[in-house]
Amino acid sequence: MQELSNLFKPITVNILNKSDNYMEIVPCNDLNPYIRCFWGSPAPYRNKESTVSNLSRNLVIPDCCMDIIFDIDYCSNKLDNLFCSINDSPFYTAEVKKSSIVSTFGIRFNFWAVHLFSDKDLPKACNEFSEVDNYFKNLKKDIENIVIKYHSIKERVYHVEKLLLRKLYNKPFSNSNLLNGVYHILQAKGATTISNISQYTCVSSRQLERIFREYIGITPKKCCSLVRYQNIWKDLVYKRNLSFSDITYNYGYSDQAHMINDFKKYHGSTPSKSIEELNKGMSHFYNTKID
Repeated sequence: MQELSNLFKPITVNILNKSDNYMEIVPCNDLNPYIRCFWGSPAPYRNKESTVSNLSRNLVIPDCCMDIIFDIDYCSNKLDNLFCSINDSPFYTAEVKKSSIVSTFGIRFNFWAVHLFSDKDLPKACNEFSEVDNYFKNLKKDIENIVIKYHSIKERVYHVEKLLLRKLYNKPFSNSNLLNGVYHILQAKGATTISNISQYTCVSSRQLERIFREYIGITPKKCCSLVRYQNIWKDLVYKRNLSFSDITYNYGYSDQAHMINDFKKYHGSTPSKSIEELNKGMSHFYNTKID
């Protein structure tokens, strides 16, 4: 699975921004194939209620990952948790309602590895937001104890990594058909077809769909579409010399209008507008610092 994580490193909408209230930490080598990153606030901080609604709402775009998130409000002594499945449309986070001392800790899983940590089958639809113990009951309490006991994100990561490694012990990855199918999709940057995946894996399209739904919760076709979108977004962010015509050709679209409409469906705005917003600087939901 290390090859998969090397092929696919998704980014979010505000990759170029910086924030003192957010950082990402790359997992240890043993967890790198399974986890994109740990993320959250470096330490508890005082948030501020925004007087302008849009400033406290943060755009989240599809990144093909699934997240477990824990939020602590130290003023109310409240601990909330959330599991976010794969999303296939952009959305905004909730507005900040009041000023408080808060802390956030999240685990962003690579989509092909989430089932190794879950207690039951993943949701069979995108855009599900539910309590963590609906799918990770055995993990939830242990992670909550760590998040409560340690206030520093680095301390949290250290202890959570040990917990996740114990979880993986004696639970080897066994479905080679899923791995091969995902590898082909990532290698093609999503610009492939179900027929090509079936030919590469020597597995029927019907069986592939069953496998993907069982282990990931989405179809191979949806997986291709999301991976392709993420690669286009990365090209727009990092390869500013590419034209829209280049992107249209590189990713197998029939015409430029199709590419733009497809991108807008996942991003919420056109490629031109998205880069313009990125350059102006957007808020810091996540994906801002890497340590």
